[in-house]
Amino acid sequence: MNRRIAIAAALAAMVSGVKAFEVGEASSMEAVRPKIPRRIDPAQSFSVRLARGEYESFQLLVRSDSDMKGLRVEAFGGEAADWVECSPVGYVKLVNKPEYFDKLEGNPTLGWWPNLILDFLDSADVPAGDVMSFWIRVHCPRETAAGEYGAVLRVSADGEEAREFPLAVRVNGFEMPAVAPLPMAVTFSPGSHQILPGHYSNPLKSELDAMKERNEDPDGPVKLWERHRAEWGDFLADYFITPDSLYLDGENPPHFDMLERVRDQGRINRFNLNYWSYPKSLSDEDVQSWRERVVGQSRKAYERAKELGIADRAYLYGCDETTEEKFPLIAKAIEILKEEFPGVPLLTTALDNSYGAGSALAGIDAFCPRTDHYDAVRADDARSRGKKVWWYICCYPLPPYANMFIESRPIEGRLLMGAMSVKYRPDGFLYYEISVWNSRRPVTSGPYTDWEPRSWSLFSNGDGAWTAAGPDGIPVATQRLENFRDGIEDFAYAKIYEEKFGVLPEVSQELVGSLVEYSVDPAVLRAWRDSVADAIESGGSVTAK
Repeated sequence: MNRRIAIAAALAAMVSGVKAFEVGEASSMEAVRPKIPRRIDPAQSFSVRLARGEYESFQLLVRSDSDMKGLRVEAFGGEAADWVECSPVGYVKLVNKPEYFDKLEGNPTLGWWPNLILDFLDSADVPAGDVMSFWIRVHCPRETAAGEYGAVLRVSADGEEAREFPLAVRVNGFEMPAVAPLPMAVTFSPGSHQILPGHYSNPLKSELDAMKERNEDPDGPVKLWERHRAEWGDFLADYFITPDSLYLDGENPPHFDMLERVRDQGRINRFNLNYWSYPKSLSDEDVQSWRERVVGQSRKAYERAKELGIADRAYLYGCDETTEEKFPLIAKAIEILKEEFPGVPLLTTALDNSYGAGSALAGIDAFCPRTDHYDAVRADDARSRGKKVWWYICCYPLPPYANMFIESRPIEGRLLMGAMSVKYRPDGFLYYEISVWNSRRPVTSGPYTDWEPRSWSLFSNGDGAWTAAGPDGIPVATQRLENFRDGIEDFAYAKIYEEKFGVLPEVSQELVGSLVEYSVDPAVLRAWRDSVADAIESGGSVTAK
């Protein structure tokens, strides 16, 4: 069915007066809470614009005054139908009120929040009055020619007359890269952590026992994912994430099987060889003990990386948020690692606000401050000295800085990886973990799930938890992970623009005024993104307002 026929079909449905349920649209950058009343503007059609190889999504909303069984959305009848996935959004129940909660805009409440993309379900049962969101994900094949394409979205439920809506897809005349144009260090290492009251440095014994049980349960998410290692490697690469971990040691080496797979696919980014710290003291005995342990572990991983032909993608990460009093010890570690592994970059989040300017850490190759500590002027000075300056987020910074908690506005993650990275030019992005899984069982049903959203008892909901394990441990994405990828794709637009014009496109003050002043209006972000695409295709330029 071509686009003209699809539009005619949709109009015919409207004229017939079929309105047993409401259908509307929301941006992929918005958190639609199912039990919070909201206005739904009636949808007549849907549209997306994307590049070859790109993913772009929106939310199709459905609400009815009566219970709905078997609610589903399907794509058919056009050239773009095979590009479309329609998945129920999965909701998680927040019962933990973290320290940032009262700082959030809009006075949010606890209760059911959107989080998971339930690709393993093709339908959902929805209670009367609830706003159900379907995640409509469009992925344009790389071989597609630029132009206009179409499909039809059919919304149906048991005992209801189906409704159909045209979907217009505009394909840009350029292509997404297979690898993120921004170096990244993102940990995927599934594990359970503390979620009961208590401080993480002094947890209750009962909580330690519960953590151990969750981590060792053969039917729990932490173990089940191993049955699908290849699938997980492909899934992560689809989101521009190379299977990696910052916190490696001899018992937990790099995921070389997964790295080899993404290498063969041409989708490998950076990966860590080993976590390095520092000697207990500068005594010969302590230095030698540290050297034997850390260099030995790193050497084994380095040799394997060379065998696979990926040593040029390796880095060594260490000294996690270490303070200044330890800098002399870190300096000795740097000296040894530079001697043993010449050419392998040393990356750290050690708290050197000078980025190596006259400090004991002058030998570090890449400094990584938290976003609220990122200093663009000092970063430029560091780059003039041959250094790289990345940035990172974790359970901090708190609002109004952009972050990726479940309660954060989803647009924040997209802005951080896209327009903010274009404006402030970090040399890379680091995130400590995307697989903190505290559920006892994988998520197998929806839309209201029993997936545990708490990642830490004191800190947050969803911090370090951008993924989930589905039936038998298969990969499940979150809305935040989707926006993370969309932000990288926005950044890729800017890099393609830079390749063509020699400079990065300007980012308007309206979109990003500072790291704490930015628009949360999806229309403003899309206008900037489309202006970059227009400039790439027409040879024009992007001028900030």
